[in-house]
Amino acid sequence: MLAIYKKKMLSNYNIGVNKMEGLDEYLNQINYVSGKFTREQQQQLSLEFGKTIPTVKGLVKAIEMREQRLNKEFRKAIRVADKLEKKELLKEARTKVKQAKVLAKQQLRIDEDKLLRSIGFLEANKKNISLKKFGIPNRKDAVEISNIRNTMKNTVLDKIIDGASLRLAYPRDKWLAQFTGDKMEPFSVEMESSIIAGLKKTFNFKNFKHFQDWVEKLDEKSGSGQAVKFQAVRDAFRLVRLKFTKAQGGASNRLATTKHIVGLKYDFTCYSPESRGNNCAFEAIRYMYNGMDVRGRNWVSQERKRLLLNPDEPLEPRHFINCWNNTLSKGRVVVITDDYTEHLSNSKSKYNFDDDNVVQYVLLHEGHYWVIKEAKDNDFTNMKVKRGELYYDLETRPDLSKGFRTDDSRAIIHPLKDTICAVYYRRNRKDTYTKVVFTTNRQESSAKQFINFLQAEASQHHFYNVVAHNGSNFDNYFLLQNMSPYQITQTNQQHRGTSVIAIQFCSHLIKDSCCFLTNSLDNLCKSYKVENPKLTEFVINGETLTNKNLCFYKPELDFWEFMELEKTNVEYWSEYVDYCIEDCVSLKQVWLRFTQEITNILTSMRLSPFVLGKCKVNSNITIGGLAKKLIEALNMKNRAKFKYDKFLDNDYEKYRYVNEFKRGGISHCNQAGKHNHEVVSYDLTSQYPSAMIHMRVPCGKSRWVKDYDSDTYGFYKIKNIKFGAISKNFKPIAYQGEVSLDWVHQWEEDDSLLIGSELLKYMIKTDGLSFDVIDGLVSDDYVMGENIFGTYVNGLFAEKAKQDVLKDAKDTDYNPALREVIKLLLNSVSGKLVEDPLKQAGFQISSPERSGLMMNGVPIEKPIEEGKINPWVVAGCCVYDFSKILLWSFVNNLPNGSDDVIHIETDSIYFSAEHEEQFKINVKDDRSRKHFPVKIGDGLGHIKKEHHSEGELYFLGKKNYYLCDKGEHVMKMKGIPNKTHDEYGNTVSLLSKDFYVKVYNDEVLYSDFATLNKQLYPTPLITSTRMVRRTRLLVEVSEYN
Repeated sequence: MLAIYKKKMLSNYNIGVNKMEGLDEYLNQINYVSGKFTREQQQQLSLEFGKTIPTVKGLVKAIEMREQRLNKEFRKAIRVADKLEKKELLKEARTKVKQAKVLAKQQLRIDEDKLLRSIGFLEANKKNISLKKFGIPNRKDAVEISNIRNTMKNTVLDKIIDGASLRLAYPRDKWLAQFTGDKMEPFSVEMESSIIAGLKKTFNFKNFKHFQDWVEKLDEKSGSGQAVKFQAVRDAFRLVRLKFTKAQGGASNRLATTKHIVGLKYDFTCYSPESRGNNCAFEAIRYMYNGMDVRGRNWVSQERKRLLLNPDEPLEPRHFINCWNNTLSKGRVVVITDDYTEHLSNSKSKYNFDDDNVVQYVLLHEGHYWVIKEAKDNDFTNMKVKRGELYYDLETRPDLSKGFRTDDSRAIIHPLKDTICAVYYRRNRKDTYTKVVFTTNRQESSAKQFINFLQAEASQHHFYNVVAHNGSNFDNYFLLQNMSPYQITQTNQQHRGTSVIAIQFCSHLIKDSCCFLTNSLDNLCKSYKVENPKLTEFVINGETLTNKNLCFYKPELDFWEFMELEKTNVEYWSEYVDYCIEDCVSLKQVWLRFTQEITNILTSMRLSPFVLGKCKVNSNITIGGLAKKLIEALNMKNRAKFKYDKFLDNDYEKYRYVNEFKRGGISHCNQAGKHNHEVVSYDLTSQYPSAMIHMRVPCGKSRWVKDYDSDTYGFYKIKNIKFGAISKNFKPIAYQGEVSLDWVHQWEEDDSLLIGSELLKYMIKTDGLSFDVIDGLVSDDYVMGENIFGTYVNGLFAEKAKQDVLKDAKDTDYNPALREVIKLLLNSVSGKLVEDPLKQAGFQISSPERSGLMMNGVPIEKPIEEGKINPWVVAGCCVYDFSKILLWSFVNNLPNGSDDVIHIETDSIYFSAEHEEQFKINVKDDRSRKHFPVKIGDGLGHIKKEHHSEGELYFLGKKNYYLCDKGEHVMKMKGIPNKTHDEYGNTVSLLSKDFYVKVYNDEVLYSDFATLNKQLYPTPLITSTRMVRRTRLLVEVSEYN
């Protein structure tokens, strides 16, 4: 394009022609002879030059001026051409950037060189372009073109910087090279995902060294070790944009203002003097100098000129410090932001001229300089405090602006963003409750506002037990996602897998009510008969909606379009907010009823005040933890417990050995297929608690052995296993395969088995078991489980029995939720007894060298206390062994023993109804177990009938079955929920009899259902998707008539 312009210019103008040749040409045209020009000659020249020219000297001047004008027009034309060239270059660059972004989304792991080569204009940047080619001799223009070229290059690099899960795909220097500001000044870096629209994180840095240290932490270990379902979730932050923002301040303040500002570490009481023209910085300096104006009235304008600042232009911190030092060279000033976490020393609100060691701190907050009058440390970690109550609930919507596919091409992931956060709280020693609703805006999410609220309350010494229903798997993720790196360092977290079961933040204890009450909030409200039940139906604009319809209202709306409903659809938004608030009110009533019922239960057990004081609900985070505390408190002075402890005697080697003997309940389908006959199922009543009462637990000093002794108690590892002729194929012992337990294993000579002494004695007696001992750990004494667990189990079971009586009588005082709580207290103990302390997921801040995990840019690790043991593991393993003995005592009362079993799920036995009468007779006559009764009934360890089904039934593998009992369909299919919802929140059934019929007939079925995916590292994130699960027959099936 430039060449075309140059050619056109040269054709229109006679540039570079010899002046004399030009003069001769004009003189010949007018037939000049000598002297002055005649009137006629002057008229001819005026037509050419636009003015009267009387002499030859005047003509020479006119020719020179014309040439200068033409040269000027030429240079102007060159600049126009250059601008057009730059515009085309920028347009091409933008096009290439779009192409590069599309390419990056399709192929996440793309190397730098390949990506840069896909951007054509960058190739031109590698060449040495001659400026003479453009006919531009001006050095200023050359510098301008070079700057534009570098700007375009940086623009593209900002859009394609690649860091997998905050890892450095580029060398560290390339990240650091993006920074172009003052290395001593604070600044922020906004990291935005190029994969998920709107997913961004802002990190604030005190200076470039702080940023440099942070970058060094993002090594290749970051983000590893987190088990998430989809690779795409792990790569949410893989492609990122970096945006550097300088810290600046400039504001006008018509009135002097005192303000309380809550920072990450400090609570600031700040003062801002009256100011005009964005001169808050200068007025702050004037105020700190006790109002002295050492430079006169024009001091502000003089300082702006000296600092090369335009009027009204904001000041950077370096300008502020420069002005301070220039005004008075005594003392030192430090500009900080509200995320400042270092120690504040010698801070004064007014400068002391007699003390050169004073450090004056100025707060730069929301673009405004504030004089800090007072700063209080708000670090409340590990404080002993009195807490009030707080219940919160978050509502969310998927961000539809950009979804992406997972490894399963059928599924599309959308990140969830919180819309509102409802809070219902009561301060300690207050009677009234307050409702607060935080709404997400463009600046802060509702979760972030809630975090700020908790921090502000703590600064006023108001602390809370914070409860959210299902918070560990949902709400708590949004809190962690919105915490700054410093706030993350101030938390104590407890994880169970990917569940965040507890967060201690600013001495608030955040817990999940689902860790105590596993039912839905709606069912809990019905069970506890609360005054404010969960809202489940709404009428909006004449249309009736369920609570799911309310939350999934207008699914086609993007997130911010949905947020506009607050203004455009007031009726809907009012119901939406009320629904969220009422969930908090309902949860409060359920939780208080639950805690009171627990207190009543423990009181009815006649426990001592000491035990009651040790076992308060609010001091625990799970019902299992509460149960274990009760057990430990009840056995603090128990002599039987002292004997029991001597078996391991705090020996780590013995503990690791016994720890291998943990084998859970039986789940096995023994007659897979279609059953065209009646089937009954019987359930053991409190199987594990019953085992805890009736089992024999080894105690006293233990020793290692290589031979079997029937008079000892403990654990054996055996091989060369053989059974007698009467033995059945299905047994209560299992071979540990690579994937799962095999309960019908054909034992070979080299196969080994871990088994407790009591179950081993039972197998010798019932199945004629013979074996060789590899090794064992035994003692000569035992203690009955009732001596350790009797008070706990018998007391709770008595309360459960009362509820069962009320249930059978259809009494209105029957509380199914309370019965479920008692059942959980009874059954959760067994899991706690075998809990491995090495696998408990604590949380602590680490160093990049030690940690393989990052959370919001903070290196963390799950602490492992090597050598720590759980002394209850011996009893826990005995519970599992004895529960199998108890179960098999009933199985062996079937006419053909375990051969008659159709299916077993832990404490449930399914068998043909034709065997039921004989089974009852055999159980009634059973006298094989003297120390515990084998009975049909409701007592502890007894068995009772649960289902009697008829018609076609299907048992298609463990945890996969269908039956119909008096019109009620009982269905379970591992990995598939019974129901899901569509995009509008309508309930959709997934399982039916027809589903099982098709699977039985060897059809492959696909189930599409809504699900949530979670990741904790490197940034907590919850995404919604539609999962597609394939179901096919995995076992051999038969038809039973």
